[in-house]
Amino acid sequence: MFERFEVELSQFARSLEVVGDHLDRMGNGLHLYENETSRFLIATLSLPEGQYSPWDLGRLDLEGPEFSSEQSDDERVFVNERRSIFIINRPAPGEWGATFSAVNDDLPVAINLMAFHGAGGPPPPVAANFSCRGCKMAAKALAVSIVAAAALPAIPHALILAVAAYLGASSVIAAAFIGSVIGDTANVIAEKLCKRIGLC
Repeated sequence: MFERFEVELSQFARSLEVVGDHLDRMGNGLHLYENETSRFLIATLSLPEGQYSPWDLGRLDLEGPEFSSEQSDDERVFVNERRSIFIINRPAPGEWGATFSAVNDDLPVAINLMAFHGAGGPPPPVAANFSCRGCKMAAKALAVSIVAAAALPAIPHALILAVAAYLGASSVIAAAFIGSVIGDTANVIAEKLCKRIGLC
């Protein structure tokens, strides 16, 4: 059994969250359109409330145009060894899909995908459908990646650049923001991200 939540905030972000058990081999995807330049794409695998798991939940496979899902750590792409965090700055437009291979199919998990195509900072004023709740749902994958990054030896450069793009700020401010939320839950971090851009 699973639940699926999709959010599309025009000229800002698109996200998908799937939560449940028995998600093994279920495909989920986002489409990045040619006419919108996405600043970053994030895919995460976590426990249902966005918690980092100290044990292996399984493997997330991400497929997209001009992308190899091998472990990587540079300013454009970060893929962790467990393949539970994918951060792609400046992803190619097209169909992006995530498939999950479970270690224990009875254990509930959450898969989050987010494409950010805003200019950074507050969204355009013409988008009347923005709300705090919608922003927090869209920012969940970014928040989950911050929670998971706290367990890494160093914060990935690709994550710092993604947070900088989201906040419309410099890398130094983004790194300081990440440092200030280490230890918070994914839901709290998502709300703080949205407060920083004026949506909550």
